[in-house]
Amino acid sequence: MVTTRRQSGALPMAKPIIDMDSDVEEESKGPDGPPPVKRARKAPTSVREPVKGEKETGNLAQRRNNGQRCNLLHMPMVILYETLALLGPHDLLALARTSRILRKTLMSPRTLTIWKEARKRTGAPEPPPSHNEVWWANLLFGSRTCMNCGCIGDNNVDWQLLMRVCTSCKRLNLLTPIKFRQEYPDRDAAFLDLILYTNVGGWAYGPPRTARYYWKGDVEDMFQQGDKYEKDVTSCKSGAKAMYERFAKERALYVSAVNEHASLCATWFIACERQKELEGEMLVAKRKESIKAHLQGTLGHDERDVDKALRDWHVTVDSKELTDAKWPKTLAEWEKVVAERRIQRIDQDHKPLIAQRKRLATEAYDDVYRKTFGPQEWTTLHWLSLPASNAVLALDAVRTLIYRDVDTTVVASDFQRVLPSCASHVETTRARAEVWGRRDITKAIQQIKTDAILQVGEDADASVLNLAMATFAVKTHNGGELFEQCLRYHECVFYHRQCLHEPYYMHERYSLYDKNASVVVKSLLDVLELPTATTTFAELDQRDPRLFCAHCPKQKVDGAWCRPSFRWRSAVVHHAKRHTARNLQPGWQSLSEEETSRSRAEEGFELIKEKTWSCAHCGEHLDNWQPKLYVEAHVRAAHKIASPQTSTDVLCMPVILVDVKPIQISVDGPPLDEAEVAALPNCLCIVCPNLSRRFTQAGVRSHLSGKHKLQTIIQNVHWRRDE
Repeated sequence: MVTTRRQSGALPMAKPIIDMDSDVEEESKGPDGPPPVKRARKAPTSVREPVKGEKETGNLAQRRNNGQRCNLLHMPMVILYETLALLGPHDLLALARTSRILRKTLMSPRTLTIWKEARKRTGAPEPPPSHNEVWWANLLFGSRTCMNCGCIGDNNVDWQLLMRVCTSCKRLNLLTPIKFRQEYPDRDAAFLDLILYTNVGGWAYGPPRTARYYWKGDVEDMFQQGDKYEKDVTSCKSGAKAMYERFAKERALYVSAVNEHASLCATWFIACERQKELEGEMLVAKRKESIKAHLQGTLGHDERDVDKALRDWHVTVDSKELTDAKWPKTLAEWEKVVAERRIQRIDQDHKPLIAQRKRLATEAYDDVYRKTFGPQEWTTLHWLSLPASNAVLALDAVRTLIYRDVDTTVVASDFQRVLPSCASHVETTRARAEVWGRRDITKAIQQIKTDAILQVGEDADASVLNLAMATFAVKTHNGGELFEQCLRYHECVFYHRQCLHEPYYMHERYSLYDKNASVVVKSLLDVLELPTATTTFAELDQRDPRLFCAHCPKQKVDGAWCRPSFRWRSAVVHHAKRHTARNLQPGWQSLSEEETSRSRAEEGFELIKEKTWSCAHCGEHLDNWQPKLYVEAHVRAAHKIASPQTSTDVLCMPVILVDVKPIQISVDGPPLDEAEVAALPNCLCIVCPNLSRRFTQAGVRSHLSGKHKLQTIIQNVHWRRDE
């Protein structure tokens, strides 16, 4: 509903009593009006005194409280006026809303000087034409609620419209001359010269500041007044036309005067805002000095940390006076900030020392929690649910030791002594992560059941994920991607949790069941004559077979016929990346024992040289992964095993994902035709016994006929093949 502001025909005089709130009833009339009706006197009622210890409730307590608050009403008028003269506009407005008696007193003409002097002390400009001091004070210093919709916010006064209005209401109720003609096509646009306008619209962009915007309520109000004058003129009322012309002239002068007055108000408002900023900056500086004095002098914090904390733009300093009640909370908050700045300073100034302490903390945590499990258990759900080593650095007890005074010696036993106090936190975090892990395992098993490539029962448990056909891909933003070291579900989880340090609640990113890879493993198991329903990853890794891909034919490499051989894991990845997109059915051929031996002997060092290996008998290489040769040397020296075996003594952990290239194995080439045989340079001349030159078949015949003048040339008589 549009708010209207009616204006009388002539410029109205300021009324002695102005209604500041639209929802308050009209005040009594002035001195020329009838006297107020007297109320009948009521018989006095007895007031019961409360019994000792009884709490006052109801009207009795309200009357006693009201009596204490209204002592101001019993003052002599002279003293009351002297008291009111000391108040500012904000206080006068608030006081006028406390009771009807005070409201009537402050609205009377006798208090006009009080309102005027209060305004002058603030430096505010004079009221605009046709408005009195009380109305002006309410507009300047009253509630910041929108005068149209009542919303509470940072609603500034539009000095040209003489309204405090929000941006939303401006967008809904402002009219431009173009919109005026669209909405009121039958109205004369000359009416706009009699209406207050503003140059500030409801949008941050649009026409220049010279554009005029008219409040819709004022437009409709002016229509009503114009219609009244037009009716008088039409009815040939005496002097009606002159009255309308005088009204139009006075309204035009009123609009012009308000616009001139608006520029003064805008200048004053900008100066007030700047003054508030300066006062706020002074209060902030004063508050910072007080905080600095307490933090350094009373609490003994380092001056460097305090200065850095006070300069931090992330921390807000209120532009208010600090009271005794706020000091404890304020200091507690600032102590946290100073502690963080101290940690930053120590991190920067003593990097080697802090790095050493952090290493001692993680090693102590690993010894107490993570290394109590054998390497074969590092892919179990219980171990994977443990917090990572770097997570212990955030615990308060450990953090306090790490950032203890740099002159103090901190050893590993100090961390081992405080770790028991963190046991409950570690166990809570582990249990929470395990719950998430079990949920993800349930989803993974459900995926296997849905695809129905690996037949599992309804009561299948997590052991299904150990089967070779339960192949998973590392889940990425592009979908699933297969890696040789991460085909098993728990290997994918290990890679994300221990290498990428992703939190447990991101478990849905860990793995994605790959049914196409499962089909490849099934075909591979058929070739190896292994049962598809029971063969596990461990059994295949132990057997370590080598295979040829049926879709990769022989090819010449450096003049020799070769064929790529694959380990079983790399075979799965190879088919998924090369042949699945062409919808080729997987096919494999087992290598002979001699070819398998050559393949293992000629395998490259892509995976062997990477720091992704660990001893299978101890936790020596946990978070200290090493190349395979170093780990094998450790197994021989520490565990007295002469010939370490992969998957038994040496483990390849999914720490670094390596794309292992296949090994090219030399094989017999296809049989040659007569033309290919004739083109081979393996022919020797028998007539020239000392000549070691080799010819093709055509070349040796040319040699015999040209040099030796032979007409009839016979194989094995004049020339032979050197096999």
